[in-house]
Amino acid sequence: MPHLPRRCLLVLGLLALLGATSCRSAPPAVVSTPYGDARAETKGRARKLAVLLRQLAPRVAETLPDTRGWPDEVWLSDFADLPDVARRHDVVGLTELGARRVRVRDDRLGRDADFVLTHELVHALLGESWDPLPALMKEGLCDSVASRLAPDAAVRVRAVRLVDASFSDPGMALELWYSEPGLATRTSIPIPTAGVRRLDPVTALEVGGNGLHGETPGRDESALYGYGLLLTDRIVDHMGFDGLHDLCVRARAAGHDVVPAPWLLAAAGLDARPATWRAALLGALEAPELAAQAELLQADISGFLVHTFRNRYPGLTGEDFLDRSLPTLGWQGGDTRVAVAMVDGLRSDIVDGWRRSGPRPLGPGDGWWLRDEQGVHLTSLLPPSADEPHHTVSRLALGDWEGIHPLEAGEDGRLPTEQAEVEAWIQIGRDGRGTWLRSLHPQGLRQLRVSLDGVLLADLARDLNTDVSRDDEGWMTVLCRLPGALRLEGMLLFDDEANLVVTQQAEAEGAPQLQFPLRVRHLPRPDGP
Repeated sequence: MPHLPRRCLLVLGLLALLGATSCRSAPPAVVSTPYGDARAETKGRARKLAVLLRQLAPRVAETLPDTRGWPDEVWLSDFADLPDVARRHDVVGLTELGARRVRVRDDRLGRDADFVLTHELVHALLGESWDPLPALMKEGLCDSVASRLAPDAAVRVRAVRLVDASFSDPGMALELWYSEPGLATRTSIPIPTAGVRRLDPVTALEVGGNGLHGETPGRDESALYGYGLLLTDRIVDHMGFDGLHDLCVRARAAGHDVVPAPWLLAAAGLDARPATWRAALLGALEAPELAAQAELLQADISGFLVHTFRNRYPGLTGEDFLDRSLPTLGWQGGDTRVAVAMVDGLRSDIVDGWRRSGPRPLGPGDGWWLRDEQGVHLTSLLPPSADEPHHTVSRLALGDWEGIHPLEAGEDGRLPTEQAEVEAWIQIGRDGRGTWLRSLHPQGLRQLRVSLDGVLLADLARDLNTDVSRDDEGWMTVLCRLPGALRLEGMLLFDDEANLVVTQQAEAEGAPQLQFPLRVRHLPRPDGP
């Protein structure tokens, strides 16, 4: 089953801070501004960068108390002189304090260069009185200011930051809500994730420095950016940037190298318990950020949805499933949800994946397994035998998918079925009265529908062509009669040209609706008038 990564790989940028300088010659084209020289490979690009610099630099200085002098240069850079950085396309900005230089990756111009530049200008302009602010929160401060001054890019950046923080907490999980096609009730299932938190955000608050780059293990940085933004925004919303700055001044006066974590947590209305951070993450997420998260995780979400539902509803197209089940996405415990089909590209991704991963037809003697949130299931088409002179469609629930891995089947390739739970047991055969179909279930059925060539032949809910009985052990049997002119030999299950469709649902609360499309052939009509 697809697992969403705990650490989101679709990171907009590791907006890092470096103290080292570079010996590479500056980009040749330069446009001077009161806030530093804008440099790029061409004069036109340098002018565009200069426009952003003139717009943003004074606003950063106005937003924050105690800012220092402007950088000497701002480059549009490909980072060719920093090979390790050049290979990491998530690094979209750098501040080199020693060289009084800011860099913006050149491919961000025309995209989100305003956000990147604002973030780096905050790094470059923070005065010494800000030094006690933890490295985690310096990054959060940069993102918080940039979110206010470059709002168009802020939604996507905030989505990245918050999803990284959420995935680093094993208590957070995405959740998919949907309706079983044909039913009005809504059901939710968690989307599996992998990994665990590596560095607790409270522990990270003890780390000083100018930024996260080089101060914390790289594997933790993406999550810590999210926690830094969350914490900073909560404090700024409560007491403003001046109030956050006052905490730094008080810490320095009290002899602290880093603002004590309890001060910051109290100002943010948080404590060390993970539950309070989870609630804060859920509260920070609004519909635009959630939609942006879904777009970032599009491939993973579509893969999970197709894997989970494609074989459960083999008779539906991807469009049918989306339109009838109306899946929505959100975080467990949160109230914000977004319609899956309304996320840019996600609907088409699901429809395409649904089409590409169509279940292969099963002939007599064939079977395949699928794995979903309920566990491992085995579906088979069993041929007639001496003891059972009829075809049988069976679906068995084999148990928790954590405990049963289909690749660990026995030498004969069979999965363990001794403790299996019968989810569907449908028999099709002939007797002296013609062709029949019956469904047996240990707990009973609330619905059984049978259609042939699009014509409804049997419907348990309407008491149409159904004969119901129960045995001493509680098994329920529903029998219906089919047209006699059917050839069962060569029957196929989940075939593209299926014409006999059996749909059933067990009586148990929340039981899914299962559909089994079969292809049977009509006997040729006898010659004659």
